[in-house]
Amino acid sequence: MTTPFPAELRFPKPPFRMDRSLAESQLPDAAAEGYLNDIRAWRLAVLEFVARPGTGPQSDPDGLSERARKALVTFLAESWSEATSLWAAQSPYNVSAFPISGLEADKMSTVDSILKILRWRAGLEDCLSDIWDVIGEPALDLDECDAIGQFLRPASEAKLCCLCLNEYAPGDLPPDRHGCLILGMCGQSGRQSRRLLSGGAPQVKQAPSAQMFPGDGATKQCPRHAPASLHRFPRIAAS
Repeated sequence: MTTPFPAELRFPKPPFRMDRSLAESQLPDAAAEGYLNDIRAWRLAVLEFVARPGTGPQSDPDGLSERARKALVTFLAESWSEATSLWAAQSPYNVSAFPISGLEADKMSTVDSILKILRWRAGLEDCLSDIWDVIGEPALDLDECDAIGQFLRPASEAKLCCLCLNEYAPGDLPPDRHGCLILGMCGQSGRQSRRLLSGGAPQVKQAPSAQMFPGDGATKQCPRHAPASLHRFPRIAAS
């Protein structure tokens, strides 16, 4: 019997709608700060969980290999080495270390910190939706991406947008069909992942290989089906 994935290890669902009304309304500080604290608690819980494999009451998700653990810890880190930052800059994905502004009180407004974290999460979701589908040995295979993805998705039975985490009817779930706030923050350059937008199958395209996590021996072949520009969200500053 499979042990249910614990809710505290899943990215928390916003208690308010993440849409354009945020810019027009006065969100109570207590609500925004409360959600930001939930995200901080989630991050710490996940880091603690992956640091002690097989020692807690929860069973590890299928696919959470040692390689996947290292990748998840890297993505949740508040800063990266120069080599890892260089890999991210050269990769076809807008991945980054966890936004440090979300960890420090009074670094910026709580709403801005929340939006910054959601953009970080969107970039990681974009990467996981695609990085396994390569010509050659992937840095993370499909099972490993699915395992990491479980930590990023709220424990909700509702149909949620994969970026803003708002509830929508099935026909309106794709981010480009409901004016997704997080997608809108990424600009109108058309560079966001086609998989996240509509599930379409972009044209096959080969690209040179690059190391995903420099120094760990994991070699990533770039995606076989899309140019880098289709995936890169506008860069998110680390602080």
